[in-house]
Amino acid sequence: ASTIRLSRYPASQTENTHQIAKWQGRYQSPTVRGVHRMGTFYLVEQRFRASRKSVRTVLFRQLVLPSVVTIVLCVVVILTSGYGLYMFSKTYASKLMKYERLAEGTQGRPDICEDIRLLPDDLIRPKCAINAQTEPDTLLWGDSHAAAYVGMLGAIAKAGNFGFRNVAHNACPPFPGKTDLYVHPTRIQRCVGSRDLVTAIADGYSTIILSASWAYYFDRNPDFENELRAAILAILDRGGRVIILGLVPRIATFDGKCRQKSLKLTFLDCMGRDRVPLGLSRRTNEKLRSISSEFDGVGFFDPEPFLCQYGICSAVLDRKPIYHDPGHLSARGSRTLGRHIVNSVGIPSAFDYLSGTERSRLSAQDGQAAQPR
Repeated sequence: ASTIRLSRYPASQTENTHQIAKWQGRYQSPTVRGVHRMGTFYLVEQRFRASRKSVRTVLFRQLVLPSVVTIVLCVVVILTSGYGLYMFSKTYASKLMKYERLAEGTQGRPDICEDIRLLPDDLIRPKCAINAQTEPDTLLWGDSHAAAYVGMLGAIAKAGNFGFRNVAHNACPPFPGKTDLYVHPTRIQRCVGSRDLVTAIADGYSTIILSASWAYYFDRNPDFENELRAAILAILDRGGRVIILGLVPRIATFDGKCRQKSLKLTFLDCMGRDRVPLGLSRRTNEKLRSISSEFDGVGFFDPEPFLCQYGICSAVLDRKPIYHDPGHLSARGSRTLGRHIVNSVGIPSAFDYLSGTERSRLSAQDGQAAQPR
C-alpha cells in the first residue's frame, strides 16, 4: 500500500525523496529497529504460534481477510481518484482543488519552456513567447528560478508593453563555467547540451534576463562571481543588455501541501510556517546588485522588498500562499507577485529600457542636445 500514491490524500504523501530518505534513516537506527522487532515478536509471531485454531481459520483471519480489505480500500481510492469517502463532500473537493492550484509549480505548463534537457523545439515554442505576437527581442534565461519568474515578469511585461521568450534548464547555470561544481555527474551532459542550445540563439536577442539559484552557485564556487562577470561582458561586448533577477527569500519552513493536509489534520499551523526572518537572500541580492553596478547597460531587480517587511519575509501575499516550495514561487503566485509589484511601484527601473521609458528619455535628451543654443 505504501507504493500507491494517493494524490487526493495529501496528508499521507511524503514531500519528496529527501523526506523518504530521512524516514529510512530513522528506521535504520538501532532503537527503532529494536522496538519494531520486539513488537512483531510478541504481538504477531508468538500469538500466531500460540493459536489453537485450525490452519484454515488462521490463514483466513490473518491473511485472506486483511488482504481482501486492503484490496477493496485500494480499489475504492483508485476509482474515486483518491478522494475515498471524501468524494461526498463538495466543500472538501473544492478547497483541495483550490489549494492545489495555488501551490502548483511551473513544470509542464505550455507557456514555460523548462526541462532538465532542453530540445530544439523548446526554443521556438510559440506559447513561450510571453506578451508577444512575433519573436521578442528579450530572452529570460536561467534554471528553475527563471521558470518561476515567468508569471511575475509576464505581469511587468504586460504593464510595460514589451515581450520576452523564456527558457530554463533546471539545476544548471545559464552560462559556461565549472559545471561539475554545481551539477550532479549524471546531469552534466544534459546541462551542457541544454546550455549550448540556448547559447547558440542568445545572440539573436538584444536583452538577456538572467535568473538562477545564485546563492547555491556562489556557495559552491568561490570563482562564480568572475564567471558571472565574464558572462555579462560577453553579452555587452556584442552590444546587448543584461538584467539580473535577484532571489526571492527562502522560506525554509514553508510546506506547499500544508493547506491540503490541514483539511484533515486541522491542528496543523500553516500560517506559522509561512514566515521567516530575512536571511541569505539579502546577502546574495546585495552581491548581485554590486556586480551589476560595475557595468553600464546592466540592470538589477530585487523582488525581496515586496515580500519582506521589518526583517520578516512571508510566503503569503494578498492572503494567499504564493510559493510552490521553500525556494520557488508557484505559477499563480508568480503572477500575483508581478501584479503586486506593478500596482505598488509601476514598472521597476530595471525594466525601463524594455518598456520604452529609458529610450524615450534618452531620445529627448539627444534631441535637446542637438538643438542650437
